[in-house]
Amino acid sequence: MSTKTRTSLLILAGLCLVSGWFFWPRALGTARDASGPTPTPRVATQATPRNEQAERFATTQTPEALRSEIANLERALAKLPPAEAAAALVDLLDAGVDGRTGLAFRVGPGGALVSAPTLRVWMLHRLGQLDRLLAAAYAEEIFATGNSPDEWSVALRNQWREAAPLGEMAAVRERVLEMMHRDEWAESPSAGFLEGLDLAVASVAWEAVPRLEEWLAPGQPTALRAAAWLTLDRMVLEAPQDTLAQYAGHPDWLASQPMLRAGVMARANVENPSERAVVETYLRRDIPSAEGQRFFELLPNVSTALSHNLATPPHVVSAWTAAQRDRATLAVVQGWRTSSAFARWESDLAAAEERLAESVASAKRGGYLTP
Repeated sequence: MSTKTRTSLLILAGLCLVSGWFFWPRALGTARDASGPTPTPRVATQATPRNEQAERFATTQTPEALRSEIANLERALAKLPPAEAAAALVDLLDAGVDGRTGLAFRVGPGGALVSAPTLRVWMLHRLGQLDRLLAAAYAEEIFATGNSPDEWSVALRNQWREAAPLGEMAAVRERVLEMMHRDEWAESPSAGFLEGLDLAVASVAWEAVPRLEEWLAPGQPTALRAAAWLTLDRMVLEAPQDTLAQYAGHPDWLASQPMLRAGVMARANVENPSERAVVETYLRRDIPSAEGQRFFELLPNVSTALSHNLATPPHVVSAWTAAQRDRATLAVVQGWRTSSAFARWESDLAAAEERLAESVASAKRGGYLTP
């Protein structure tokens, strides 16, 4: 037996001996066989070892005790070289060890989990920290079983971290789209499922737009609708030129959500020729008047919702950048007012010009722009 395997099995044995209730019923037999003798039951019954362990899990386990065991495991892993610690976690994951922590799925800076709802989610997260290459490879094991949206999301993040530097996003995109079409997960979305939608942003999965639009319909879970809105908005922030070009080629996208589409299109930096061309094509279409009015009210839309995400960084626009965008947009709006192609929007253009002129003047007074 190799040192690595012996070490990981010792960790697994320690967990089993300290907490016999540590295992989900689906993996009790395998985990017990790997860990040594079955703990002596508290009450003599005719139950099988599997049922005995399941009863222990159901009646003895507490989230507090599980969190204590995770802390013990963390200390044990810290004493091992990263490769051996990662191998130990893979052994535990393969054994099916799991338990509920009573904690929420919470993301912190850099996509790290601040807390995890289950032991397996935590182990997948730690595996990604210890050995990114191994974690990315192990993601396929999670995708093959696919019983937990929270595990799926962390596995996606682990896969993305290895794929992004290589520019190989097709596999990530395919898996996130697969996750999004798991109806049972979307009907009652967990926090981990919703956080996993950030991988649609990170992989620039334009194919997700119709699905996200479906989730914006009345009657969908409130949390799902909010997450869909944020995902659509973040996608254009992450890759504005490419995403806006896709909208130009799909005029039906967000037709059921004209006010949201106005906000998405107002993200364009019209100082950029390619983005301005997309916007001009959009304005020449037969969009609702209220949608066009909303577009001009928001242009340039630089507001952001700050949050920690599994993959993408928050996009923060400084006051100086916002002022420069206002000035550049003002010049474009003034040019549109002189073009007959945009005569339909004359009153909205006039209102936008007045608003932007006031913003630019204020920025000059505040020192954000030179006079």
